[in-house]
Amino acid sequence: MRCAGPIIWAVRTDFIVMTYSHTSTPSRGSSERLQTLRATGRLPSPKGVALELVRISQNEETTPNQIAQLVKCDPALAGRILKAANSPVLGSRRPVVSISEAVMLLGMAVVRQLALSFSLVEDYKVGKCPAFHYEEFWQTSLLTGIAGQMIAQRMRIVIPEEAFVCGLLGEVGRLALATIYPDEYTDILERCEPNQWGALKQQEQAAFATDFIELTAMMLQDWGLPSPLIMAVKAHFDPVESNLDEGGRTRQMANALSLARQLATIALLEPVQRRPYLNTLLFQAAKVGIDAESLAFLADEIVKGWKEWGAVLDIPTTEPGKLIDLSLPAYPAPGATNTPNSAPSIPIGDGGNEQPRDVLRVLIVDDDPSILLLLKKMMQNAGHEVITAQDGEEALMRALEFRPELVIADWVMPKMDGLQLVRALRETEMGQGIYILLLTSFGQDEKLVEAFDAGVDDYVTKPFVPRILAARLHAGERFIHQQRALSHDVEEIRKFATELAVNNRKLQQAVMTDPLTGLPNRRYAMDRLEQEVAAARRRQGGVAIMIVDIDHFKKVNDQFGHDAGDAVLRHVSGLLRAKARLQDAICRLGGEEFLVVCPDSALQDVHRAGERLRAVVESSPFMLGDRKLWLTISVGIACLGDQMQSAELIKAADIAVYRAKEQGRNRVCG
Repeated sequence: MRCAGPIIWAVRTDFIVMTYSHTSTPSRGSSERLQTLRATGRLPSPKGVALELVRISQNEETTPNQIAQLVKCDPALAGRILKAANSPVLGSRRPVVSISEAVMLLGMAVVRQLALSFSLVEDYKVGKCPAFHYEEFWQTSLLTGIAGQMIAQRMRIVIPEEAFVCGLLGEVGRLALATIYPDEYTDILERCEPNQWGALKQQEQAAFATDFIELTAMMLQDWGLPSPLIMAVKAHFDPVESNLDEGGRTRQMANALSLARQLATIALLEPVQRRPYLNTLLFQAAKVGIDAESLAFLADEIVKGWKEWGAVLDIPTTEPGKLIDLSLPAYPAPGATNTPNSAPSIPIGDGGNEQPRDVLRVLIVDDDPSILLLLKKMMQNAGHEVITAQDGEEALMRALEFRPELVIADWVMPKMDGLQLVRALRETEMGQGIYILLLTSFGQDEKLVEAFDAGVDDYVTKPFVPRILAARLHAGERFIHQQRALSHDVEEIRKFATELAVNNRKLQQAVMTDPLTGLPNRRYAMDRLEQEVAAARRRQGGVAIMIVDIDHFKKVNDQFGHDAGDAVLRHVSGLLRAKARLQDAICRLGGEEFLVVCPDSALQDVHRAGERLRAVVESSPFMLGDRKLWLTISVGIACLGDQMQSAELIKAADIAVYRAKEQGRNRVCG
């Protein structure tokens, strides 16, 4: 009996491609958490054309031509899509020169995913979290994406561009936490040792009631990535502990991404620092069928692709040299378990770039060197930080880097005049808050009206009197200080709202959590089951459940006391949580009973999963002092029928548990 829509394997060119019948339905809890984070206004999200692509691609009637027309609206995006379409891994026999052809070659889903990725890279290269190294984050992410793409092409498990997206966005949850909670996340990063993902996740859960892996999965799900890809992203930090089927394609994808992240990590290390990890890297490569010589060649191609895409996406790259040098002797990493599974150390900042509150960042733009020098000295003498430019084009580039609070610009300049500069600045989010004073020799009313319409805040006519200019600038300074005070108040309100949202989420999590075992409780279990049943009805799929009962649990309580019984419950719940599949939800119903909700699974797969849980409990004795208690469980499984409701599903699983008990316990029945 099949309980879910199938995952079909189709062939596109020379790749074996996953065609997904549906994406997973987000649980109510994850959807609400994501909505809460989105309400802060800071959750990293696609913008512009990328946002519209995500929106229209959700409509089944959208055509490739509509996608192509939308991509053409953004020249930068169009160029990047064409580069992806002309990637050597696709094996195109002739250059792809039209967007329409690129969309047909890549597929609408891949174009949407690439557009989303490029939008995030473009908009989140800097941020307010001092301890989060944004440039290194994107360097590592791009390297992982390129490596994932090339490894996937070699393994032929998924479309290479989808592997690229998974690698590029595989840690986007870290970026989100740094963006939403910059101060709090700085404290966490400063407390955690580099590369200690377990400790980092614990700190994140304690502070935000979520962690970067969980948040990454929620964001990718919200953006419409297929469920198997999301599961691979979640699992790739530790594929062995993921409990994914060893021979399954999702597990293979997780292994490929894990190898890609290791390659990305060592690429940013000094050559002498890479040697301890060579054996581990070769072992990981062997798992996906890549020998040492092939890995060395592949690594060189990855670096080449990284440099090319770094130039396209404006991500700085370095010259790492030969990544895998097989002529050098390798030796084990310290402790023999230290693997480069995570990103290199994140430099910890001290916030020293922030200027005192009475110092303004000033950009002066004039093609007259004498006026430029006069204004610069005037502002520096007032204690401000000043940079200069001699035309509008140079000023615009410098403004995007310097982020000035005050701009003094001449109207008439070569290349780009002052008015064009003002309009260009006002079109950016950063430029909307700048106070702009225009120097002009025009005195006609029409010209001044034109200047104010363009976005000028004030003007001074040339030749100007320094005392009059200073008075005008004092007015601008007062405006900027008021704007700073307002921004501070808004930030305080936003911080309060964020803390309130986190506390609400923690409270909601407490209400839905069993305090003894830390598992979701009966209330959550019933809600989750109702959601999965409703989702299965909508997509004409299915859902299965397991009820797990600890055998002879009453004897433990009677013989050793309730404290020992509680410890046994914690022991068994820990085993269940460690060995359950990624997509399954484990809950404590009460007493010695647990419920496992298994969406999108065949009955035979759930039976195997139940057998794995039974075996791990049987083989893992509980230590009570110096005494071993050997425990077993009985598991009853049931699959949703056509007219069955959730209560009937639970009853069917209960009957299966009783049957397991009657047949001697320590078995799986369904």
